[in-house]
Amino acid sequence: MDTFRDTTQLIKNTFVVMAKNPAIFRPTLTQIEIGVILWILAIGSFIAFFYTTGGALLLAILIFLFTVLLLLLFPFIKMYYRAAQCWIVYQTFTGKPISYKDGLARAKQNIKDIFILAFLDVLLTALARKLKQGTGRGGLWLIVNSILQMVGAVIEEAWDLVGHFLLPGSIIPEKNSG
Repeated sequence: MDTFRDTTQLIKNTFVVMAKNPAIFRPTLTQIEIGVILWILAIGSFIAFFYTTGGALLLAILIFLFTVLLLLLFPFIKMYYRAAQCWIVYQTFTGKPISYKDGLARAKQNIKDIFILAFLDVLLTALARKLKQGTGRGGLWLIVNSILQMVGAVIEEAWDLVGHFLLPGSIIPEKNSG
């Protein structure tokens, strides 16, 4: 019952903070918009392969390739907006007025950290997923599969925990240039 009360209180506090500054939710909406647009472009250009010819077909191929490239870069885009959101939330908690543009500007200041964190996110997520798949073999490999799945789950959970601390830890402190 305590867990339920804690969860209810967390949800309530989340909405209280978001009411103080609606800009907190804007990076999430932007991520959703970008993701939806990319998927619509990918699916639309793929469908266009079958219904177009000539120059329109070439355009559909170029749009598809460009969209696939952007989808591959999406984890970096997502981390950028999460960083902006971290800054907006932090500033809102400290009582300072802040806008969505201010959050984006702070994220831009920390672009190297964001790139590194996004790269680690992609790498460790892929590693955990691969380990959790196991070897695909049966028999005595069942023991190895179990160990690989456990290691994959540990990496996944550890990165989830560490990642949630690293992003604010790299965005919030002031950086000295020099």
